[in-house]
Amino acid sequence: MFGDRKQREAFALATPLVGLVCLLDCDPPTPINAPPSPNQASSGQPGSASESWLRPVFIDVDIVHIYQVLLLNGLTGYEKSQRWSQFYNQRWVRWSGQLARIKSDALLFRHMGGTGTYDVLLKTARKAGQAPQQLTPGRFYNYIGRLERFDDGFHTLYLEQGVVMEAGPDGVPGTLTVEPEQTRKLPDPPKPAPPTPPQ
Repeated sequence: MFGDRKQREAFALATPLVGLVCLLDCDPPTPINAPPSPNQASSGQPGSASESWLRPVFIDVDIVHIYQVLLLNGLTGYEKSQRWSQFYNQRWVRWSGQLARIKSDALLFRHMGGTGTYDVLLKTARKAGQAPQQLTPGRFYNYIGRLERFDDGFHTLYLEQGVVMEAGPDGVPGTLTVEPEQTRKLPDPPKPAPPTPPQ
């Protein structure tokens, strides 16, 4: 009886010590079915989830490319959503467009010549206390943003974390493009592009 109690006491004392030693010396458990990071999905190279948040994934694609794939009616809704999630969602782009309107939390840009209102709604990322940029509707500006969603009914792309790159008082040179034709012959998937340096 006495020996059994001593064994139980020894086991109770040793168990936390083993856990502490393992906490200090054991490898962390490998997550099961961890989803691939955007870095891995876009470049084919392995990357951790923390790396994907620290390093935005830019793609080399213009708006005509995305317009043809997602905003025209050549593909079914399933085909569009599949391509969106695989190649475009949460990726960053660099574009140049004509500023159509300024809202309190977004900038509206035109890219297509036949558009009456706007093609891109860019949600801006301004720090608290930072003065808004002096922008003039009707002029062209370079900007970056992360693709958030698309609306093929209104032919509009929504971008978040938007930043307008530094430009002079007259903006940058630019022209509106012609809306592409509807087709099922699609362009190649976009390729990764180097990140944009911070402003």
